[in-house]
Amino acid sequence: MRNGAYRGRYRIDVPGLAERVKRSVVIGFCRDMTRSEARRRLMEIIAAEGINRAQYHLPSGITFAANVKKWEQTYVCRMKPSTQSTIHYHLDTYLLPRWGKWAVDFITAEKVNEWIGEAELSHLATETVRGIVKTLQRALGVQFGKGKINYRSAVAVEEDTRCFSDEEIAAILSTATGREKVLFTLAAETGMRAGELYGLQVEDVDCIHNAVHVRRSSWRGKLQSPKTANARRVIPVQPYVIKMLKEHLAGRQSGLVFLSRRGTSLQNTTVLHKHLHPLLAELGLPIGGMHAFRHFRVSFLVQNETPLECVKRWIGHGCDSMVRHYTHLAPRYQREVINRLPPVLAPQAAIGPNAVVQ
Repeated sequence: MRNGAYRGRYRIDVPGLAERVKRSVVIGFCRDMTRSEARRRLMEIIAAEGINRAQYHLPSGITFAANVKKWEQTYVCRMKPSTQSTIHYHLDTYLLPRWGKWAVDFITAEKVNEWIGEAELSHLATETVRGIVKTLQRALGVQFGKGKINYRSAVAVEEDTRCFSDEEIAAILSTATGREKVLFTLAAETGMRAGELYGLQVEDVDCIHNAVHVRRSSWRGKLQSPKTANARRVIPVQPYVIKMLKEHLAGRQSGLVFLSRRGTSLQNTTVLHKHLHPLLAELGLPIGGMHAFRHFRVSFLVQNETPLECVKRWIGHGCDSMVRHYTHLAPRYQREVINRLPPVLAPQAAIGPNAVVQ
């Protein structure tokens, strides 16, 4: 008792300290409760702290920054260069400034939810925030659990992803010349990712079976493994594509299929800014990237009733939802489909109020 009130005292663990720290709380006034009631209330407070549970463990004194340093040395260094770049961006821009001095055991789903609600991340898209939180969980070596993180709902309607139409592809391929003509043709005929095209080697072109093997990808001039396990695949192509590739290679038996002037792999920014975008501007077409060829290819295959399993295998995706994401049905195709459907409701719709059904 002190100054007419009951106080409760107990000890808690603090990360980084070898000894526990005393904590004191005011339980209530002496006139309102007995000592036994005050003691029971103190036990409830201690139970809420969780320190009396059998599952309780000492919180780690390791800071997030120290944990990240160890994680980078033992785990991140073995990832693809592109993945390393994304992780380092998340760490340096968002995670370390916010959580660097925090003890790892104190970074909980509740704290992360509070952080997501702050202005610091308000300008980011929901998928970007998901990626940052995924990196955070990787660095911590924990999973917060399904439904534990409350992401913002997407309020703005996203614009449809750019997809070249049949007419646009025809205009692009008829106008392009040299290396770019072969590159854009292969992109439209295979739906390969830009990195897969830039990492394609002469040995990957199967002239006997009219096929292209996807075995690697190029990222900022560095060769690495494909994006996923499904990305390793064999794509059959039309004979004219193989003929174009042979003429482009001009007898070369090894090395990259598409080379820069310095003999290195192509950079996507260079292809876009110096070749594709100026070509689209010349044709008066909206700007699109190399991925627009991939969207065109999937849409073309779907509209020509290609079996779904073939589509997934050729584009290197294992789930149906990604095929739907890449599919853009042309208005002309949709009109053809609706015209082929039988007008099952036409007789009923034509019946007037005084008509007699035979």
